[in-house]
Amino acid sequence: MESQTKANATSRSFLTIASSVAASAMIARTFVSTFFPRQLQTLISSPLLTLRSALSADHTILIHESEPHLFLACKTYLSSIISSSTSKFKATKHKDATTITLSLVNEQEFLDVFHGVEFGWRLLSRNILHTVYVDGQPKRVPQKIQIFELCFHKNHKNMALNSYLRYILDESERIRAADRSLKIHTNKGCYWLLPPAELLHPATFETLAMDSELKQRIVEDLSRFSKSKEWYKEKGKPWTRSYLFYGPSGTGKSSLIAAMAKFLRLDIYDLNIKELQWNSGIKLLLLGMSSRSMLVVEDIDCFKKPSSKDGDFSLSGLLGFVDWMWSSTGEERVLVFTAKKKDRVDPVLLQPGRVDMCLPMGYCRASGFKVLAWNHHGINEHWRFREIEGLLEEVEVTPAEVGEELMRSEDVDVALDSFVQFLHRKRRVESGVENGGGFSGEGNWQRTPAMGGGRGGCRRGGRVNIVRRGGQRGRRGRRVVISL
Repeated sequence: MESQTKANATSRSFLTIASSVAASAMIARTFVSTFFPRQLQTLISSPLLTLRSALSADHTILIHESEPHLFLACKTYLSSIISSSTSKFKATKHKDATTITLSLVNEQEFLDVFHGVEFGWRLLSRNILHTVYVDGQPKRVPQKIQIFELCFHKNHKNMALNSYLRYILDESERIRAADRSLKIHTNKGCYWLLPPAELLHPATFETLAMDSELKQRIVEDLSRFSKSKEWYKEKGKPWTRSYLFYGPSGTGKSSLIAAMAKFLRLDIYDLNIKELQWNSGIKLLLLGMSSRSMLVVEDIDCFKKPSSKDGDFSLSGLLGFVDWMWSSTGEERVLVFTAKKKDRVDPVLLQPGRVDMCLPMGYCRASGFKVLAWNHHGINEHWRFREIEGLLEEVEVTPAEVGEELMRSEDVDVALDSFVQFLHRKRRVESGVENGGGFSGEGNWQRTPAMGGGRGGCRRGGRVNIVRRGGQRGRRGRRVVISL
């Protein structure tokens, strides 16, 4: 025990002496650089630097502003971890950022811990002479640059170079992607219009009114995709994912796309295929897309291939160019198709391997209604809920219709009473006859003159025959006679 104590005391004494010698070496080097000619400085300073490196326990890495990629990565990373103990900050906000960024000021020190190892940071500001040309003549002018000084124990040199700095690069990229405002691009012909619009759609997966199990499947799939860069690289596959969402208007397809883009932090490129006539235009549009982006093609079931004289654009051409160009340019891209009816979609899109996930967007049910009730009125429970949930199982109503009805009043009871009445009317319509003689629904309605009613009109006291041909859910046609 006594020998261990002596050894520790000896080690402390050695480190104290080594630190003093290293400090003396730095003072001597400063003296040499100030008073000795340049020719002698190198001869004298080199041994002093060697002595300081041998005795010092710390290593230092200087990251200059002239190395913008690494410097900005360090600046972004440090801005995200500045602790409350730091008393002075510099606040900035970039044009495309959504938040205010805090950063270190000159000569300020900051300590970071990575896997239990301490790394010290300091921001320095230095003046250097920069050569500029005035009237063709070189001129030396002072220029102020910033430098990050990273200090760590020499035993952790490999961790600093191979792990810590790599972690900073990856983390800074994630931070910038999460902070930047998302853009939505649209095309005119074979070019993307500039400038793009800012994506301001409020939808998120938390506010999305859709089947809870389907929503969970999509979120899990997107999470796996976002974390699978190395997996795609190992398999030799492009880092892409494709989806087809189909369902009637108002079922939330556009809101789902916005929620996906915000979840993955991807810009949206909304491709209007009606603007395209030639397959060559697809090449220009795909080359104009950035990495980390989403290509959206809406209402693909309404696409009609142009005649040969008007162009050669085709869906198979689009898919072929996407496969070829996305495999060689860019990464982390998502392709989304939407359609109203799946059976009208070109079979080439439904071939195996073309679409990774094909998902229906259905009518509003209990889980979706509860999300909308919370979004509009901030309630999770109400005595009307059970009746509403029962009616939603019988009536085909879209989330858009539900949201519209819930917005009719700020009073919760009034809004839900009105919604219940709406659902009852909807059920009567789908059953065949609306109270009061009105008719609606998706069936084929034909107005015909009654016997003795004149030429296609009707007269008071006569009859009008309303004949429904077909209808929803396979109901048989029926004839309803109303006396006027």
